[in-house]
Amino acid sequence: MPLFDTFLACRDCIVGMETLGLHPNVKRIIPLPRDWILYEFHNNLFEDADYLVEGVWEKKMQRFPALRQQRIEMLNQERSLLAPWYSATQKPGDADLFLASEICEYRVHSLNPLRWIDFEPSDG
Repeated sequence: MPLFDTFLACRDCIVGMETLGLHPNVKRIIPLPRDWILYEFHNNLFEDADYLVEGVWEKKMQRFPALRQQRIEMLNQERSLLAPWYSATQKPGDADLFLASEICEYRVHSLNPLRWIDFEPSDG
């Protein structure tokens, strides 16, 4: 399991490149064509072997309220970086789309309808 959450967002969905770049948990920011940004959000919670193991993590958070609070704070930090998307979207959930690869899962955010052409690789 990767030790980070990966986000793929249109530039207008994030609080700004400078804010994103200054956040201590954000690593590897990659500007992509068509105003897309790819970035990783790191947190020490991801190092826990039980992190998000179905049922186990929930029980662990119930036993350790500080761990639950740490998870809430981490999610709030992730969401604060996507404040424009959260304030504009009417959709429930934490992304418009999830894309999975062998390496990680990508949370995709866009304020416009998604077009698969946006994700097609181009030469060069």
